[in-house]
Order: sequence, then C-alpha cells, then structure tokens
Amino acid sequence: MEPLKTLYEAAGDPFAYARRWKKNNQSKVIGYPCAYTPEELLYAGGMLPFRIFSSGGAGVQADTHLQPHCCSRVKGILEDGLSGRLGFLDGMVFSHTCDAMQRLSDIWRLNLNLGYHADVLVPVKLETGSAGKYMLAVFQAFRREIEKKMGVQISHDRLTAALDTYTRLKGYIRRAYDLRMKHPGAISATDIQAITRAAVVMDRDEFVEMMPPVIEQLDSGGDAPADKKKRLILSGSVCDAVDLYTIIDGAGGLVVGDDFCTGAGYFASKFVPAEDPLESIAAAYLERLICPAKHSDLFARGRQMVELVNSQHADGVIFVLLKYCDPHAFDYPHIKSVLEKEGIPSMRLEIDGRHVDAEQVKTRCEIFFNTL
Repeated sequence: MEPLKTLYEAAGDPFAYARRWKKNNQSKVIGYPCAYTPEELLYAGGMLPFRIFSSGGAGVQADTHLQPHCCSRVKGILEDGLSGRLGFLDGMVFSHTCDAMQRLSDIWRLNLNLGYHADVLVPVKLETGSAGKYMLAVFQAFRREIEKKMGVQISHDRLTAALDTYTRLKGYIRRAYDLRMKHPGAISATDIQAITRAAVVMDRDEFVEMMPPVIEQLDSGGDAPADKKKRLILSGSVCDAVDLYTIIDGAGGLVVGDDFCTGAGYFASKFVPAEDPLESIAAAYLERLICPAKHSDLFARGRQMVELVNSQHADGVIFVLLKYCDPHAFDYPHIKSVLEKEGIPSMRLEIDGRHVDAEQVKTRCEIFFNTL
C-alpha cells in the first residue's frame, strides 16, 4: 500500500488502527490526551502510546458528568470512553494541564475500568531553576511506576532505542513542514495534518520506516504554483476539525505553519544528547512550544507567535479556539495585541468539536483574506 495512503488511513480512523495493532502485536495500547505525557517511556516499555482525539460523537453520557460549559474535546473523549469506543485501551495517562483535563482524569478513574491509570504531574512554571530537576524527577517516578504496574523493564538500552526512534520521527515531520514552506503549492496542508496525526497513533517504528518514501513523494511534487494565496499561521490547541484546512484553501488561504500541540508543537523541541536518555527527554519537554496551561514568562507566547509568523513569511494568523477552552481564551487578547503592535492581522475562529459550518467559515476567511 502506498505509504502516504497508509498514513491517511491511520489518521482518519485511529481507533481501527489501534485495534489492529493490538491484535497483531499482542501488546498493550495506552491512551493519552495531552502532549506533556512522556510517551517515549511507554514506547520503551513495548506499549503503543496512543494520542486520544475525540471522535466527535454526541455527548449524551458525558453530559451527566460534565457541566455544559466544558470544552468539546474533553466531552468527546469522555463520551468515547463511556460509550465503549475506547474499549481497546489498556490504560490511560493524564498530564497536569488545564482544569478540565485534570477533572477528566478523576471522572475517568471513577467511572471507567480500562486498566492502568496514571497522572503525570509535570511542572506548571517552566522558567524556574528547579523546573528541570522537577521534570526529570517526575519522569523517573513515572518510569518506576510503569515498570511496577505494567510488568515491563525499561532498560537504558531500550530507552536509548526509543529516543533514537523519536528523534528520527520528529526529524521527518520537521522535514515535511520545511517542504510545505518551500513548496506550498505542491504539498497540501491536509498531507501535513495526516502525517502529524498518524505520528501520534501509529507504531512509531512503523511510522519512521514509512516516512522516507513519503518525503520523497512530497519532495518530487515539484514547485507547483501556490497562486496568490495568503500565507497563514493557525494557532490553538488541537484542531479536530479536519475539514478546516480544505475550507481555508478554498477561500484563498495557504496554511504554512501552526503552533498546535499535535502539529509544530510536537516536533519543535529537539533531544539534546546526555549520558542518561531520560535527561534528554525531560529537557525536550521543558523546551516545548509554550502551552497556555504552562508559564514561562509574561510575554513568551506572544513573542513565540511573532517569531513563527516572521519565520514562515506569513501574511496573517487565524486563531482556532475550542469553545470553552479557558487557557487559550485567556491568552488570546494578549497575543492578539502583540500581533497588532507588529502590524500582523489576525482572525478568531471559535469551533465546537470536529464539525464546522463550512460556508460560514469560508465567508469569514474570504473577508479576512481580502483585508490582508
């Protein structure tokens, strides 16, 4: 099967991929909903770290546990769990991020019996002198817990091998993004989205093996004209609305970058060599693109966005904010004002779940693009 098609299939139906992988490998699938989960440790233990995306199912059961003004992603994940759609999981790992996600961990532990359950309490303040030591201590404790509760051995050699796999994986995604910036007319944003989503649900070694021909295929597309489309950066947490890229493209826009935790935020930080591979992993998580649920300094996220716009030669920014996502909603006014001071136009799209009103979004995008 054509490698890029395989990535599209895994990204389009990750639940089916996980069930098939579990049956073929006779091993465990561990879900995680947040990018601050040290998935390298799970992979070194022989398990499949599986990033949870909401399937977009109606929240009938989830509504009995969550207030109406709770983000659609948290509701969708809980609904998938309660309805049995995530029954293939052998455990779930939650990270210390937003309030809604932390409460989801409590509800999950009390209402679902899917095996292993863990909370990884990574630091919130990332700029302190002790943040690095604290992050490493948390990861060390998580490693011991996995070994004890899952009955596996995460040796130095296995951790080193996992680190090598993830280094290559992130390098390939970085290469795909670079090609997108240099040849935007030849590589579609949906290709990039399929690659990044597949990377966090597939067997990581399988993904790495598939990427060389995928990169070759994308690179051989030539420098097809991108017309006169406006170059755009998308900003937000997770974009579950898979049709958004197609809508933006149809309206005359060209997505050349993002700061999504399932996009550029996943590969931006690099592993710095260290004698202990766990030190490299902890340091990389500390240097990730800053999430609004974390704190570096008062101006870090605004500065980060301006740098991203300039590096990608973008014409503007579209904020893709999940409805009721408090951390991103709190950060939005500040980042918008920073962009305005730099003369960078922006537009805010508030979405609720995976589905968007295509015509409404297209009309808003066309109006915004005409002002650029």
